[in-house]
Amino acid sequence: MKMKKETRKADRIPAIAIGTDSSFVADLRKCAGKTDLDLVLEFEIPFRELTRVQMEKVHQASPRLAFIDLDDDPHTGCKVARYLMEANPGMRIAAAGTEISSEVLVEAMRSGVSEYLKKPLSQPMFEEAIDRMSRTAPAGPPRNGKSDGKILLFFGAKGGAGTTTVATNFAIQLRRQTSARVLLLDLDLTLGEIELYLGVEPRYGIVDLARNLHRLDEDLLGSYITNHSTGVDVLAAPFDPDEGRGIGAGEIDKILAFLRGVYDYVVVDASNSLDERAIAGLRVADEILVVAQVDVPSLRNIQRARRVLKRVAPERPLRLVINRFHPAGEITLEDVERALGLDAFCTLSNDYASVLYSINTGEPLVMNVPSICEREFSGLVGKITGVEAAESKQPWASRLRTWKRRSARSPLPPSALESVVEDGVQPRTSNGPTQLIGAEG
Repeated sequence: MKMKKETRKADRIPAIAIGTDSSFVADLRKCAGKTDLDLVLEFEIPFRELTRVQMEKVHQASPRLAFIDLDDDPHTGCKVARYLMEANPGMRIAAAGTEISSEVLVEAMRSGVSEYLKKPLSQPMFEEAIDRMSRTAPAGPPRNGKSDGKILLFFGAKGGAGTTTVATNFAIQLRRQTSARVLLLDLDLTLGEIELYLGVEPRYGIVDLARNLHRLDEDLLGSYITNHSTGVDVLAAPFDPDEGRGIGAGEIDKILAFLRGVYDYVVVDASNSLDERAIAGLRVADEILVVAQVDVPSLRNIQRARRVLKRVAPERPLRLVINRFHPAGEITLEDVERALGLDAFCTLSNDYASVLYSINTGEPLVMNVPSICEREFSGLVGKITGVEAAESKQPWASRLRTWKRRSARSPLPPSALESVVEDGVQPRTSNGPTQLIGAEG
């Protein structure tokens, strides 16, 4: 058994290598030497000979990247990758091999592997993989010891009201307009869809975080969030609806209390459910925004929900957000306000084609439709925060026409459909205990 340990150099990214191919490890060392990587641990042994003592050394080294050669024993290598991810959630893993079957690649992907390197290594391929892994690594929260963050909860008056569309676009515009630290939390633990609306693929989410509340700190939190390209952090709902059933109001209370101390704003998408998790969010929310359309079922449900809100959050006003508003509709805005005894806090225009294209492609409206939509969300952010948006330097009319042509004529990219094809789904790995192959040593 050969194990090499190097002294970590200052200001370099710690990484480890596991594999029996000495030429691969040598190539890896050579490529890493031309980057900011520092190979702090090298295990040139079969996967089955790894011991818990060696894995404890990995944990103590706190590597950010791991490289695993799957040629020798791919299935056991995937088990080791899963173990490494569970023990070190913030780590990124790259697998290497000469010829790896699609079956093994899928298994590796489901075990937490995010990159595949073909042997023999080349410097350009290696650096491109490092760059991709760095860009997809979760962003750790920078604030420490503060508890003055605001929780902004969006609740739908009925299914299809557009709550997730409003919450996701609001969070992005909030980040743009204030430059604050913003987290978008999906509180629909059965059928949450925020990841689809943002076009991201979280490996972990709120269920994994809830299972580790006993050891939660800011570093661990950074391992469970996914960072969107706009700078908004995302805490996703589970893919499997059954995984969220065991998370109760107590866990949500603790999670929200912790997040409030880390982020400036926590934007919560509570969908249209009034289950115990949503009620836990309502109790602590600084702002409660009810998303509704101008129709009789929405108005009726708002009246029903207000009874619950008066009981769990009597001191907080209800902000009414009218989505897909059409001034010439059968029910006027005045009718709505009169029926509810509540002024509309904000109205958002009806642009169904653009919204549908945005959802299907995972490209939020405020990133691509710099027209009325962007200005309306900017106004909503301004009402909540008091921070007005800077004037855009590019004429919005021209960009709007481009978006309209694109959404009307362009077919959906294949990536937009992969997430709903069963074979293309990447189930998130559980953060529960996994038995390591190998004996105590």
